[in-house]
Amino acid sequence: MNGFENNKYAKKIKEYLNNIEGASKDKKYYKDLIYKANKLRTVKSVDLLNIFNTTKPLNYEKTCKKINKLLQEGADINFATNGYQITPYMMASFNAHYEFLDFLKEKGAEVLKQNSLGQNALM
Repeated sequence: MNGFENNKYAKKIKEYLNNIEGASKDKKYYKDLIYKANKLRTVKSVDLLNIFNTTKPLNYEKTCKKINKLLQEGADINFATNGYQITPYMMASFNAHYEFLDFLKEKGAEVLKQNSLGQNALM
């Protein structure tokens, strides 16, 4: 459940998995929770990506706090968009937010991950 510490649906799933044999809820209930947890993770990941979807200067401290909060809520640091498969690291690089690249790398961003065109953030 790494990255899901504050995801209310994932907490319920974890509780279920810890007591799977004595679970009182039916399978449909937990399938629904998994769906909701994944949907919330996607929403948080898109929010993370959108932080860097600007060429305007970003406040380093505030932005790092926002990134940490989204990661705690379940955002995927290597989330890639549909279509071009752009990650937050790529978006930061493409939009000249170079001051955040080391921070994202420390958080687990894959520096050499390629988009659908075979490009990475260093190209």
